Amino acid sequence: MLQKLRSRSQIFIPSILLKRYSHTTSITGNRYRNRPQTVDVSLEKTELFKVFPEINEEILDEQLIYHEEYPDYRKRYTKLMYYNTHDINPRFLSRAIFTVHAYRLLEKPSLLTQDNIRKACILGWCHRMIDISIIIDDDIADESKIRYNKPTWHELDEVGINNAILDAAFIESAAHFLIINHFSNHPQYVNIQRELLGSYAHTNVAQLHEIKKRKIEDLEKCQNFIKFIIMTQPVVASALYLANIVDTDAHAASKQICLDIARFQKIDDDVKGIMTPFSERLKECTDISEGRTSWLSIEAYKRSNEAQRKILRDHYGKNNQNSVDKVYNLFEELRLVEVYENLREEFYEKTYSKIYELPKMLPPQLYIDILNYTMISISSTRYRNRPQTIDVSFEKTELFKIFPEINEEILDEQLIYLDECPDYRKRYTKLMYYNTHDINPRFLSRAIFTVHAYRLLEKPSLLTQDNIRKACILGWCHRMVNISIIIDDDIADNSKIRYNKPTWHQLDEVGINNAILDAAFIESAAHFLIINHFSNHPQYVNIQRELLGSYAHTIVAQLHEIKKRKIEDLEKCQNFIKFFDITQPVVASALYLANIVDTDAHAASKDICLDIARFQKIDDDVKGIMTPFSEKLKECTDISEGRTSWLAIEAYKRSNVAQRKILRDHYGKNNQNSVDKVYNLFEELRLVEVYENLREEFYEKTYSKIYELPKMLPPQLYIDLLNYIMSGNYLV
Repeated sequence: MLQKLRSRSQIFIPSILLKRYSHTTSITGNRYRNRPQTVDVSLEKTELFKVFPEINEEILDEQLIYHEEYPDYRKRYTKLMYYNTHDINPRFLSRAIFTVHAYRLLEKPSLLTQDNIRKACILGWCHRMIDISIIIDDDIADESKIRYNKPTWHELDEVGINNAILDAAFIESAAHFLIINHFSNHPQYVNIQRELLGSYAHTNVAQLHEIKKRKIEDLEKCQNFIKFIIMTQPVVASALYLANIVDTDAHAASKQICLDIARFQKIDDDVKGIMTPFSERLKECTDISEGRTSWLSIEAYKRSNEAQRKILRDHYGKNNQNSVDKVYNLFEELRLVEVYENLREEFYEKTYSKIYELPKMLPPQLYIDILNYTMISISSTRYRNRPQTIDVSFEKTELFKIFPEINEEILDEQLIYLDECPDYRKRYTKLMYYNTHDINPRFLSRAIFTVHAYRLLEKPSLLTQDNIRKACILGWCHRMVNISIIIDDDIADNSKIRYNKPTWHQLDEVGINNAILDAAFIESAAHFLIINHFSNHPQYVNIQRELLGSYAHTIVAQLHEIKKRKIEDLEKCQNFIKFFDITQPVVASALYLANIVDTDAHAASKDICLDIARFQKIDDDVKGIMTPFSEKLKECTDISEGRTSWLAIEAYKRSNVAQRKILRDHYGKNNQNSVDKVYNLFEELRLVEVYENLREEFYEKTYSKIYELPKMLPPQLYIDLLNYIMSGNYLV
């Protein structure tokens, strides 16, 4: 066997993956109604790493009992355990982490003692050891050189293939010794043991099934085999038994959900293995050259015409660069990454709903956490610091609670000379609610983040109900200034749709002239509220200045944006900032509301916020043009109007002479043919991929920069701001 492994030919991967990122279909991150959320497993990680040194010593005492006269063995096997099990990024320890997490959610609170948590950690490490013993053998079989961004165990000079095979067996037996030592007195000892053994045995069978070569037309028969990667069934079942939950219906229902997730994990592993850019990979993949049973190959065959099927028959499973590239190019031609993205979305929604049909003794949160952990961590290594969903439910509740009162105050203030005309009160109430209140809260980012920022900036002792109310009023002021600009902007663009409903000026009873006056009414309402509620605040003038600046700077940016320029002159304008939605004015006014006036703090905060504002402009450009029409929340005329947009600037910079001629001839021309030509050029230049790479770099750079802010600025505020934007929740 070993001789056969050594004699295998060169490994080939698609050439194109050595040069560029894979095609990405999602540009806004808004695909899920039930958005996957980051799961907090910090306690689990802490407890697991705390107990590991003790476990390692126990394993060495147990397995080296007849080799005590060889102290070098103890040193060697300690390196084996730490290199493969401990000294890696915790995100690769999903089995261990979720064993503990599952137990914590399943066990009675009164039984969550330190000793029981410790036992759950030991069980978690046992699952990890079983996992890594299989991985070591798998890396040998695949001749893999990289795993977890470092050399595979058998590639180390002092190890090699023969020793690594024995080391895998050492780790596997270590797990079983730990089970005997720590769980033999547990009522469910046999069942826990069975789950651990099943995890090992079933994965090995799945590995054998996976590496067997088959004709391409026979692969579909094998599409539902399960490879237990990362977590799912054995982990959850053993945690159930550890918590003494033995109900057969509960186990059956849990198993079904876990197997669904396992099947999706297998699909995701196939897609990630082949389509992930080479520079991002955490392990090597030879699925194409080895002719492995993979979801991509099955889907490709199902979706191919006869000519395409011939390519698969001739080249899938052929270990040469030309064949690998032909198959990879066919996968791209069939847009299988997009098929996968749609499947991923459907799977999440379907499974999310199914979880709430589980037996009552199974906590839905456990399975939601497994699902979220899977969807967030499994298929993407694009962000080291992954954007997280921000909980702003409190802010939304408080904002909507006070709106009716604010509306009445505005009407009393501005209709003081029109008391004899009651219809006006009704009309302006509709104006305020239609544009400011009666829309999806995700379009209220300015208001929401004013309150959120204040809550993170203010001293806890000063977070009174009255002060929260003032923060909400300030938040609504920012929203009013924003919507006054939007009403005018929709008129200028002749937009018909905003927030999935007609723009204000398109309503029969409104029209353009009235809408212009209405925009002014809303803007002045914001300033009246500032005077009424903040004139006695020590930072009144500064708060007022930030609100006015938000309005004035956006107006100038709008004018700058709509000015027509020659395509070759657009690059000069690429850094202009359109203050939309959140960023600088919102955060600055919250700082002042919390009486933070330090100039260095304001300067540092402003710098971060302006970076985010520039990215928001880029993101708005890409989303406006490249989002499918059916998904758009507003109309976009950037191409036909010749607007200053990031896409146009990037296209010109990256184009050859012929492509630049297309831009000069068609960008800014208001006809369908010209718009289509420019759009097709954007696609030809793969600008969405350029944007995705920029997006990734921006997130990582900004995330790091946040932790260099002055100490009086809470990093969490700016991380939340960044995450809120990157998750696609900031909408104008």
